[in-house]
Amino acid sequence: MTKDTDLRSSVVAAMAEYAQAYSRKDLESIVGMTTDGFFGFGSGADERVSNKDELRAQIQRDLDQVDEVTVEFAPGPGVRR
Repeated sequence: MTKDTDLRSSVVAAMAEYAQAYSRKDLESIVGMTTDGFFGFGSGADERVSNKDELRAQIQRDLDQVDEVTVEFAPGPGVRR
């Protein structure tokens, strides 16, 4: 394997792990995939997080709004599989 192939495989595996955890509504597994320096943005104006505690609260809020959720990732146009 090349470094590019190894990197791609690692990224795809991490995305699959995230999708599975989110689809199970497994809050602690989702938060556990982040580091202490995590920061991120959601789609709402108030969805800005700068640490794990804020992320946990944001994801909990999102998960509380749905009975079931499915996350799937797929290659975009022109992306090699």
